[in-house]
Amino acid sequence: RRASTPVMANTAGPVAATAAGDMDTETIMQSSGFQDVLQKAAAIKGAQLAEKRLEWERAPDFMKETIGAPDDVRASRSSSAQERRAVCLAYKQKGNDFFAVSKHGTAMREFVRALAVYRWFDQSTEKSSERMPLIRGESLISEERDATEARGVVHTLLLNIAACCVKLGDGASALYACDEALALDPQSAKGLYRRSQAHLLEGTVSGQERALKDLGIACKLKPDDMQLRTALRNLRTEYESTTKHERQRLKKGFESGLYSESEKKEFAARQPSASEDASASGKDVDPNWWKPPYSAAARAHARSIGLDLDDKRVQAALAKMHAEQTGDTWSWRTLVRRLFDSKRVLSVPVIG
Repeated sequence: RRASTPVMANTAGPVAATAAGDMDTETIMQSSGFQDVLQKAAAIKGAQLAEKRLEWERAPDFMKETIGAPDDVRASRSSSAQERRAVCLAYKQKGNDFFAVSKHGTAMREFVRALAVYRWFDQSTEKSSERMPLIRGESLISEERDATEARGVVHTLLLNIAACCVKLGDGASALYACDEALALDPQSAKGLYRRSQAHLLEGTVSGQERALKDLGIACKLKPDDMQLRTALRNLRTEYESTTKHERQRLKKGFESGLYSESEKKEFAARQPSASEDASASGKDVDPNWWKPPYSAAARAHARSIGLDLDDKRVQAALAKMHAEQTGDTWSWRTLVRRLFDSKRVLSVPVIG
């Protein structure tokens, strides 16, 4: 019995040691420090995937088409800088030729193939679009001279693609291409001009304002460029015409929203002499409509469109409206800005 005890102890020793080792590993994995590391690693990976997914989602169709680039384009990515550039310029020339004869869709296809030499969504390791990175190959070139040339070609191609998008009426894609081009060269007057064209495709006053801003900067960068100066002058004229129409629409909506028809009739009935004078002079029925005190119904209507008639700034704006209606000079732009400025009390989100 005494002799067998050590044997049993020796046999159980390794088993006990193994069990203890397993318990130590499990303890480590369940420790708060280890769990924190795992959570941080998962968060980093999640952020990386979210960034790739966002890049894919915000990319227009023409960038997503780089997945299916021709074989010679794919092969050129691992070739020398000279061979890569040659393939790119060959497709670029095809695009120029098609654009010259107004085949803008076909020209864009060739420009995108040229771009895919340097920029593409990489599907070589991931089948899921959510994990595909956008490769900006021009930034991976080690030789500075070759890298500079590549950036210049990519910049030109992006603006050529933007020009095609503008011709095709695709403002969103044109804007993406211009933003990418301006990221490479923020001082590009041509890039700002192209982006102004993309903004105009929105068909809104705010789009015109953004276009005016871009054209203004472009003209400062190239003050002797007559094309830019002419474009800016023409857009200013168009903007003035558009805002004049919007001011008239805003005025009509503002007045109709402030007082109901029954209130207007009741007010006119109370002041026949003022009505007669107004009919002769072409002025308001009530010459003091803009002055406080306001009726409860008027206050309710004002609140429904976001106005506080007790606010001195609102009262001042109404006084200015009256001055403008009676022939005194006053710019409606100030009122328009205040009406749609959410930081002010005088703010109307929707009118008309």
